[in-house]
Amino acid sequence: MTKRKPVTPVTPVTPATHPTSAKSGGKGRKPKRTFWRGFWEFVRSWTTVIVIVLAIRAFGIESMVVPTGSMEHTILPGDFVLVNKFCYGFKAPFTNKNILGGRMPRSGEVIVFRYPRHPRWARPYERFKTIFPREFPLLPIHWDTKEKRFHWFAPENWVKRCVGLPGDTVEVLNKLVFVNNKPFEDEVKAVHKDPMSFPRLVPRDEFERRWMDLMVFMYSDSLYYADSSVYRSCRNFGKVRFDDLRSFYDSLFNALYYDGLLGKEFYSHYVASFYLHQEYSRYLEATRTSIELPPEGTFDLRSYYNELYQARYNDTLPATDSFFFASYILHYYMRDNFGPIVVPEGVVFGMGDNRDLSNDCRFWGFVPTEMLKGSPVVYYYSLGDETDRFGNKRSIPARVLNTHWDRIGRVVQ
Repeated sequence: MTKRKPVTPVTPVTPATHPTSAKSGGKGRKPKRTFWRGFWEFVRSWTTVIVIVLAIRAFGIESMVVPTGSMEHTILPGDFVLVNKFCYGFKAPFTNKNILGGRMPRSGEVIVFRYPRHPRWARPYERFKTIFPREFPLLPIHWDTKEKRFHWFAPENWVKRCVGLPGDTVEVLNKLVFVNNKPFEDEVKAVHKDPMSFPRLVPRDEFERRWMDLMVFMYSDSLYYADSSVYRSCRNFGKVRFDDLRSFYDSLFNALYYDGLLGKEFYSHYVASFYLHQEYSRYLEATRTSIELPPEGTFDLRSYYNELYQARYNDTLPATDSFFFASYILHYYMRDNFGPIVVPEGVVFGMGDNRDLSNDCRFWGFVPTEMLKGSPVVYYYSLGDETDRFGNKRSIPARVLNTHWDRIGRVVQ
């Protein structure tokens, strides 16, 4: 008879044989998720993404929207462009100092730069206090101690075409640009929308000195920044007086008019802009007569007209706005006939393709190379025209509906 092997008894599985569940607060139970813990996990998960995006924006590619028409028809108002920030070198974050040098702009290249006349921080400094340290300004937010509110201030980025490089001689003759006595290669891209052409006022041989005098007179309070050395080398830096400027242009207008080199309409417009009394203006309008111009050899027009108005109306002219006076000379008589000037080291000279309506280096000076941000590469979006075919201003939704689809993806040239 075969013996059977003894069978080991199997203990029935009961709930008691399973590991006991952890009590409240034991190791087997997940801790309760608090608000702050969730917030910390959110910040931690997005930090890497934010750092990467900021690095790309600071060193590689940055988007920019162009709000004005100074570069028409190359870049239209409402064009969104991607800017290559690597081409002119790597800059330290929140500064204009290069970590790794890049190349200089090429003649005819479209450049993006920080507008040199804007201070880096909101001014006056005593009124606007920075929220972040100036060495690490994450956001350009300032506290206005006077109005007790936050204020957003960031210097503007402008876009122009590079016309002159260091050592180049730039000149505009009857609206045509010449570089080193040769027609500018990219002049075919320029447009002129103002049929009026203003004559040359300042002689060529002294233009650069007179232009520099206007620069240091108008912008002496903002020349402390990167381009200060260019203007501080001017022999008249800090010495230009408004009365001297006014006297020079008074005598120049008078001499050119009586020498037959300046039309009466230009001389009359100058006189009407600065030396026209309101009572005399009413008289001219009522009698439909032209303004009485000073005789030949009058070199102080203000004194001449003050004597005239004192005798007629027992009154004199109010003080002349010096900034407006200098702007008048620049924008009228240094727009269509400019230079010649030699571009100094460390700066470039830029102009808008929309020559007559561009606020560019002719009117506020050079662009320091350390303020160059990059060069536009491609259009990634383009809003429709600001006005319709009847001249009516379009709303943003209407411009979106009239998007320039044919411009998207095109290379900026």
